[in-house]
Amino acid sequence: MSYIPFSVYPPMLTGALLLCAANYTLAIPQRSLIYLRLGLAIPALYAFWYAGYGPHEHKYRSYRNTPATMANLGVMAVISSCFVSIWDQNPPRWVVGGKVAPLPTSVFQRFLYSLDLFTSLRGTSWFKDTHWDFLPSSLLPSPTTRISRVDFLRQRVPFFVFGFLLADVFDSIGRFKPWDTTLMYPVTGSGLPVYQQAIYSISLCMLNYLGMALLHNILAIIAVSLGAYPESWPPLFSTPFASTGLADFWTRRWHLTFRRSFTRMAHLPWLAASRYFSPRIANSIRVFAVFSSTALLHVLLMFPSPVDELHPHYAFFDPSIMTFFLVQPLGLIIEALVVAPISTLSPPHTQRVIRRAFVWCFLVWSGRIWCDVWIRRGYWDQDENAMTGGMSLIRGILLGRWKLE
Repeated sequence: MSYIPFSVYPPMLTGALLLCAANYTLAIPQRSLIYLRLGLAIPALYAFWYAGYGPHEHKYRSYRNTPATMANLGVMAVISSCFVSIWDQNPPRWVVGGKVAPLPTSVFQRFLYSLDLFTSLRGTSWFKDTHWDFLPSSLLPSPTTRISRVDFLRQRVPFFVFGFLLADVFDSIGRFKPWDTTLMYPVTGSGLPVYQQAIYSISLCMLNYLGMALLHNILAIIAVSLGAYPESWPPLFSTPFASTGLADFWTRRWHLTFRRSFTRMAHLPWLAASRYFSPRIANSIRVFAVFSSTALLHVLLMFPSPVDELHPHYAFFDPSIMTFFLVQPLGLIIEALVVAPISTLSPPHTQRVIRRAFVWCFLVWSGRIWCDVWIRRGYWDQDENAMTGGMSLIRGILLGRWKLE
């Protein structure tokens, strides 16, 4: 049984079709089409909003985030294609065989252009030896990274199985404790020992990592099995556990799904700041705008969670969500002004150790704040479904609860 109500799909499809129509016009070099895109943006934004936040009947509170996530992806794409594109010198281009391709000219080519752009979150393409000009350099395919479909599946299938079991472990750690969800700060403000706060923070960080990686992995397995090119499905994460700094973690190692959307939404604040301030200040404003956009996105993702007697905390601008994301720029400042200068006094190997220790200490410390959000919203409730589909090998063996009801 699908955990997403059927009523979500018609408005989601409507928004997708309107967005594809807007993308189609990007391939036509006429400034007058700006007004057409603005006209398409209004019903598209409403369709995505209704799909994510309309009066749909959800069985589990955690699955309310899925339509909201899809809807916000659509909203950000509409903003990028219909509003931010007004200031673009050139629309997105395909890069074929290492060379920037001209804009398509035929109706069919423009249709493929619009559809490929619609489905490309990070800059990859469905077509062979092709990617978009906004693909991050860390995802650029190279001859050494090209593998056959068989080798691709040999790598991804075992990862999915192992990751699924590991997700069950970390999810069970959070569910073994009966949480008081009426508390505003069930982790950081309930008197838990520091080591327990760290355990739950690490568990939730790993659970979020595995949840996104497993979803991307199963989609990649299905797509490549049906004929997609393996290079179109690079890993969602770039070895985040090897991060040598907080900046390295957020700009290269963590998933880049929203990178283009966030940087484009931060483009206008940066453009305005660059006219009145120095490049360093303008870039700092851009970084703050990116994390502010990230915070707003996660506020919107958590917004659909229902409020009741057991989960009474209701605030659109959830203070814990805002704090978690807006302390990240503070971490970047500490890293640049304190950690980096201190680490340079040590040998190269020790420098990496110091910087990695800071990254993980800071993320575990700030992850406790995200735990407050997760728990008081009910995502670790005993009767709440899990990303493992409600099945649990760990809880089945230890408690006899093989499936959540």
